[in-house]
Amino acid sequence: MKRFVLVTGVLSWGVPMFFVITFVVHRTDLSPKIAMWLLAERQYRKATSA
Repeated sequence: MKRFVLVTGVLSWGVPMFFVITFVVHRTDLSPKIAMWLLAERQYRKATSA
């Protein structure tokens, strides 16, 4: 039973899901945040220079 859980649960689902969530989902979720930060910086520079 322990071997089944290890092979089926951890190796077949756990490790691949970890890599997908860590490297794929995190990067796609980060793009809109970077865009909003750059937009806010641009607006701040306009407001402080005027």
